[in-house]
Amino acid sequence: MNESWIAEARRGLLERARGDKSWGYQLRSRGEVEPTALAALALEAAHALAPSVNEAESRREQAAVSDALAWLAAHQGNDGAVRASMSAAPGEPAWATPLALRAWSLSEDFAEPRRRAVAWLLNRVGKIIPKDSPDVRIVGHDLTIVGWPWVEQTHAWLEPTAYALIALRGEAIATHPRIEAGLRLIDNRALPSGGWNYGNSLVLGRALRPQPAPTGVALVALAGQPRTPTIDRALAYLQQKWPMIEAPASMSWSVLGLDAWGERPRDADSRLARTFQAIQSRDDAATRLALLLLAGLEGSAGFLMRGPTR
Repeated sequence: MNESWIAEARRGLLERARGDKSWGYQLRSRGEVEPTALAALALEAAHALAPSVNEAESRREQAAVSDALAWLAAHQGNDGAVRASMSAAPGEPAWATPLALRAWSLSEDFAEPRRRAVAWLLNRVGKIIPKDSPDVRIVGHDLTIVGWPWVEQTHAWLEPTAYALIALRGEAIATHPRIEAGLRLIDNRALPSGGWNYGNSLVLGRALRPQPAPTGVALVALAGQPRTPTIDRALAYLQQKWPMIEAPASMSWSVLGLDAWGERPRDADSRLARTFQAIQSRDDAATRLALLLLAGLEGSAGFLMRGPTR
């Protein structure tokens, strides 16, 4: 691990925190759940896996994480969800709730927000489509498996399901029926050639192409499960695709997914460092910085599955 770029990324992420202790998608935009939760996770992972020798910087990071967790808690709805739009209206997209839950799992101080978010997640169900529906002829996956959707009253998709599994397993919930169904959904949505895309496997009889980011997210969610041919094919896909990946999010999730199965690329650090240098000054860098920092810390995939750390 190249400590130089990691230290710069930590400082750069801290400098992008807004006055209300959140992070936004743009430098001067409002705070949002996804970048705030990812920034808290990245800074806490850095504190745990690469402790700063500078006590002042360490305290600053810890204060930033605590403030971010409090900001997330202040935006939690009465039903336990954290809606991406900051609206409390039922039906507003709440797909980022698992990210907030995983961030709260960093601290014992947020037991109540965690309890409410867990209850909401376990009761949120993607729309089930019967096997005799005409839609079954369009796609190649099982539409009856229970998972998590992006938006209320819609079909379950791969990434929100994977995020939910990561968050719930971080709460030491490993045997609940919803966990088992979520794992089945991820396996069912795998592409024949290896890996995953947004959640379809076939459309009108044609196999779709895998994508690095959802494949990495799925592999992190599956960490700790028995290794299967589906996982082997996904790992082989990411290893083959790795030299061509350039997008920061795709690169980061690819490293995290491979790292979750002990196959971190040897050149991961050098490539992540170059990507960091290329995007660090961009106005929309916060989310990317958080993901790059997580991927740059060896052991972050395991960190994402841990329980409370402080």
